[in-house]
Amino acid sequence: MTRPVEILVSALAVGAGFGAATSLVNALSHSSADLESRAYTTSGWSIAEIMSVLLDSG
Repeated sequence: MTRPVEILVSALAVGAGFGAATSLVNALSHSSADLESRAYTTSGWSIAEIMSVLLDSG
């Protein structure tokens, strides 16, 4: 393969991996949230939610 094609393939692979990781962390974050619960809304963020925000902003 030529250099530009290798770069493109590498970028697509990294992007797909990053997207999959973001999706997984978002799913974990949303599945552990009970937004109707008073304890949830007043107790702060879980580790999954923090990781979700960090990956989404990255």
